[in-house]
Amino acid sequence: MGSQSPGSPNELCIRVVQGPNAEKVYQLTAKTVVGRGPEVDVFVEHPFVARRHFVLVWNEDSAGHMIVDGWLRPQVPVVVNGRPIGERERTPLAVGDTLTIANTTFVYEHLTSTVSRGAERAS
Repeated sequence: MGSQSPGSPNELCIRVVQGPNAEKVYQLTAKTVVGRGPEVDVFVEHPFVARRHFVLVWNEDSAGHMIVDGWLRPQVPVVVNGRPIGERERTPLAVGDTLTIANTTFVYEHLTSTVSRGAERAS
């Protein structure tokens, strides 16, 4: 799907397009944890989401993030572009991809395309 490759993980973000916190933007880092625990970078409010549901990690080779690890719950899979990913499956992301977890859908995009929305650093 993507467009030009970013130079660093901090040039990318995930934006909530559906669900609680719609339009909230999270700037990504080299390692961004998504879930509902107090230690996560991106919080997803849903009782079936694990405390640390999945991790987005920067991949230098592809100049993009990938879902590399997760404490994935089979009853609440991470869905990338309409396809549920398997537990511990390494899934590379391209700009424009959608990620859905429970009641929340994100789009993976360049931070510059969302600057006007006011990004919040996921740290």
